[in-house]
Amino acid sequence: MTETSASYPAEYMRQLAGDKQKQWDKISQEGKQALQQNGLGLGDFGDLNMFKSFGERYMAARELYLGALGAAKNDIDAIAEGIKQSAQTMTDHDVEAGAAFLALQRRWENGGMQSEANQTTDNGQHQQRRTTEADAKSNAADARAQEAGGQGLPATTQGGTGTTA
Repeated sequence: MTETSASYPAEYMRQLAGDKQKQWDKISQEGKQALQQNGLGLGDFGDLNMFKSFGERYMAARELYLGALGAAKNDIDAIAEGIKQSAQTMTDHDVEAGAAFLALQRRWENGGMQSEANQTTDNGQHQQRRTTEADAKSNAADARAQEAGGQGLPATTQGGTGTTA
């Protein structure tokens, strides 16, 4: 199994939120100031109806655009804050997951896993039961052999191996 690592750009996200927010805010403010400082007023378009009509439309569009720039700044601030919160949430979850895995690793290394304890107990009980059953079968075979007039195995054996104690 190959080792893979997961990564996410939390630092990049924080940088993006900070740097880009400043850049976008600067561009937005410059555009807004340019419109506000251009000095044009409705009277600057003249008295002719056609020019006056154009001036009214221009002034209305200018107000809409200035309002849109203000709203865009609010959106940019909200987006930047959302990016920062998202990066922080990912970092927090990563830290929590890491802590959980470290705790699990410590339990595993210290033998605190329930399944391991049960396995050791079950294996020990199983081995003891097998030895007891083997001894009982051996003793029963010896008893039958003696009843039949044979000698059988020595009376005491260890683990059914046939060696005397």
